[in-house]
Amino acid sequence: MVRTLGNLTIATGEPMEVVVVECPDADWRERALSLLSHKGPEWQYHMARALDGATDALETRFHLGIVDGRPVANVMTVERHGIGIVGHVYTTPERRRQGICKAVMSRQLADFRARGGHVLLLGTGFESTAYWIYHGFGFRSLRGGFMRYATPGNKHFEERWFAARPARVVGPRWEHWPLVSLFGSVTTGERLRVAAWRVLDIENLEWGYCRFRRDTEEPGGPQGSLLQTEDGAVVGLACRHALQIGPDPHPWPEVWLTDLDVHPNFADDGPRLLAALPRLEEGREIALADPASHTASCLEGAGFRRAGHLTNFVRTACGLSDVVLYERGG
Repeated sequence: MVRTLGNLTIATGEPMEVVVVECPDADWRERALSLLSHKGPEWQYHMARALDGATDALETRFHLGIVDGRPVANVMTVERHGIGIVGHVYTTPERRRQGICKAVMSRQLADFRARGGHVLLLGTGFESTAYWIYHGFGFRSLRGGFMRYATPGNKHFEERWFAARPARVVGPRWEHWPLVSLFGSVTTGERLRVAAWRVLDIENLEWGYCRFRRDTEEPGGPQGSLLQTEDGAVVGLACRHALQIGPDPHPWPEVWLTDLDVHPNFADDGPRLLAALPRLEEGREIALADPASHTASCLEGAGFRRAGHLTNFVRTACGLSDVVLYERGG
């Protein structure tokens, strides 16, 4: 479906229409993909699947600036339950410095507010030109170029969203992408959270979950389980990836890296997340955790044994931190 968000005149004096393409949409598929053909394979995979209607309940929207019948700018959002990620902000080179990006984004944000949206996340270069454009629209840094925008009344949205309440274990779906990203944007008290996605304290999971979700559809790909409340909040995750060392794309033979990350308000559900991962018939799992952490306790309760202590292994916002190495099987 396509909706018009506004009409205006750009700096050249030409008229521009701002539209939003709400996926799926076969008519706009090739035009949207062509405009963003420079994006990497993970992004291309998601966009094509979204336009084809194959990303379950994830809401993907392309906000396009149209000049002379041709899309010249884009602001994409992926959303679920009023939580979203802004990505693929792009203007064709010959159309830059004409006020197009700001015009499209202002209408995208107005539409997000009108639809009852709560929070948007994005990643950009810290204090870059783009950073200050987003800052002007109300985005604020969570850490470096990882930024957050809240609609009126949602300044402290995460306090409500992650409050303790019943939750159940579910499989990872495309619709969880912005919800997992919001989970990654809040601290849990642990410094090393998801080693496979390099989540230290807080992290922008825009790329990490997109690649993970794509790869779960491949034979032998990663496995995962999520903890989700009835109203949609993702409050914990467990995942298992084939261990890869160095640039060689082939994984280490029969060795898997397992991660567990749970919000402290749902700490008691950690063992359920680990138990929901498929059983390994052969091979060995390794895991990394903060010493004396809740994650470490859950791993030990699930049959992982301590295999080593790594001193000053990771650098977080709080400084260098030790890590305990665990193993299971083998």
